[in-house]
Amino acid sequence: LIDDDLLRRYQINGTPDQCAVAINELAAAHSVEILLVDVLSTDIEENVQLLHETYDIVKKARKLTSETNAAASPLIHENTHPTE
Repeated sequence: LIDDDLLRRYQINGTPDQCAVAINELAAAHSVEILLVDVLSTDIEENVQLLHETYDIVKKARKLTSETNAAASPLIHENTHPTE
């Protein structure tokens, strides 16, 4: 059950960059793999625009996660196909 307290603890807001960092931190701290986006405008076009903006923020957060993982574990990106 998702209650008001849970929503308050994990709600993310701010600038797009701040939100991307917050998503990255939340995902790292809690092994989050699923993100719920709640878009509540009565205007369908505004909802679509908000979803596009949210998608861009999540992509930025995933990039931050990839960069963090690469820095923490450089062997992940090691070339496994030696060149000759």
